[in-house]
Amino acid sequence: MGSWCSSDKTTDTVYLEDKDLRQEYVLNDEGAIWVGDPTDYRTWSFGQGNGFDNDGLLEGNWSGEYQGGTSPTKWRGSVKIMQQFWKTKAPVKYGQCWVFSGVLTTMCRAIGIPCRSITNYSSAHDTDRSITIDRVFNIEGVKESNDSTWNFHVWNEVWMRRPDIPKGKYDGWQAIDCTPQERVQCGPMPVAAMKEGDLSYNYDGAFIFAEVNADIVTWVNGRDGQPYLSDIERQRVGRDISTRKPGDSKVNVREDITDAYKYKEGNLLYLKMLQIVLDKDMAMETLFFKEIGAGITKMWKMQKRQRNGTEAPRLFRNTSTLNPSSNMVNAGVKFFLERTEDDDYGKDFIVKLRARNTIEKPQSIYGHITIHSSDYTGKQINFLRTESFEEILEPKKEDKELQLRVTFEDYMGKLVDGCYVSAVCCFVTKETRQASITQDMIWLKKPRLHLKLSSRAIEKGEPFVVKMGFTNPLKIPLTNCYLDIEGSGIEAVDEKQLSDLPDVGPNERFVAQVEVKATKKGYRRINAVFNAAEMYGVSGATGIRVKVSSATPT
Repeated sequence: MGSWCSSDKTTDTVYLEDKDLRQEYVLNDEGAIWVGDPTDYRTWSFGQGNGFDNDGLLEGNWSGEYQGGTSPTKWRGSVKIMQQFWKTKAPVKYGQCWVFSGVLTTMCRAIGIPCRSITNYSSAHDTDRSITIDRVFNIEGVKESNDSTWNFHVWNEVWMRRPDIPKGKYDGWQAIDCTPQERVQCGPMPVAAMKEGDLSYNYDGAFIFAEVNADIVTWVNGRDGQPYLSDIERQRVGRDISTRKPGDSKVNVREDITDAYKYKEGNLLYLKMLQIVLDKDMAMETLFFKEIGAGITKMWKMQKRQRNGTEAPRLFRNTSTLNPSSNMVNAGVKFFLERTEDDDYGKDFIVKLRARNTIEKPQSIYGHITIHSSDYTGKQINFLRTESFEEILEPKKEDKELQLRVTFEDYMGKLVDGCYVSAVCCFVTKETRQASITQDMIWLKKPRLHLKLSSRAIEKGEPFVVKMGFTNPLKIPLTNCYLDIEGSGIEAVDEKQLSDLPDVGPNERFVAQVEVKATKKGYRRINAVFNAAEMYGVSGATGIRVKVSSATPT
């Protein structure tokens, strides 16, 4: 197998010298993929031991409507997806980024290529290859642009030599992405090359570079039809880049690999990298714009910005053709969008706006706080609540606080996968006619499904009981309930135990016992998901040691 193949005469392209890393990135058939935030993960059964197009394995769907298929959040492993594809010979419906990544990890490991799933938080989706994410809102807080910052995005890395790059300069981890986005496929691109700003090598480095380095530029379309610059955020994109820590006995131990993709902003190595990118301005223009053709309205320019005593060159959109005041971020009014810490799914939550006048003159502001349901890509889906306000801020007085309560009844039936809520506050200062906007993504967390085993060690083929439970957090009953169990070498003894489940009343405890058996020896992971018409994707996992007695055939 390639990962083991090395001799005096030849070394395979995917040879990985470290045996512990081979165990993790080739042989390990269980793992975790981080979603939501860096504290949340989905256990995933890769099961290798066992782009949306007309011929692909998996069909992507971000619409929130999954009739005729399976919601992406309900998958907990690759095996059932691949079995369904083998049976139907048609793309399996449906997947999103973490599902595509999990399946690709399975396929790579199955043929001996070291592979791992990578999660990038606050991941830029740069539709026009400009290394800026231009978020445009109207004065009511409704998004009007295609650029977005995904709450998270999952891609893959594969370990391989790059004989096409001189002197083995960028052998090692290569970023690849099979989620259908702006292009059908993406990569392989050396991770180390992106960190150094060396985007001249194949493949698709500019797109991935933007995912972890783009500036977020927020604009407000005023009532006068002019766009106003609200904010430039230079450190928000590309955070907490995560994968499973190799060699750890617990499946959910996260390793932060952000430093593998980027230097910390402001230090000398970061500035050196950025200068390399800037020095290749013409090459960058070719990389980003060759697919777009005529009609490009964005231009590049270098702007020096004071940071920690060092003037750092930056790239950002030329604003010279816009309203002159658009170059001025509203400095007279400081505002902060906050929320209550109680963000459990099923409960009410409060969004708070605090505004402060920092200058010597009174300032009059008016605007809106608008709440939408959202998916993890940042797209506003369903309108939930809005409230307008008009206030006079006295000079240097205590903060003005405005509150908007969102009840369970407001969002019931309107959330989509992931249970994200977008809170946008947009306001205008009358005296200066400056518009400002801020946005917060609220993640309403579902309960965990708790698993308890009748035994921690069993023999291969011996049935054992998994007890599962959680408390329904909703004010309404859960109906059409069923369970799904997946794990490499794990199967339910009686499938009826997964589907013949009673309704669960409001705030009632759900408990079920399922008989399971293991068909493989070693340490096995059991992944379980509870689904109902009113709430799905309540998940949990545990592990069990499976041994083989002398009387049991292997």
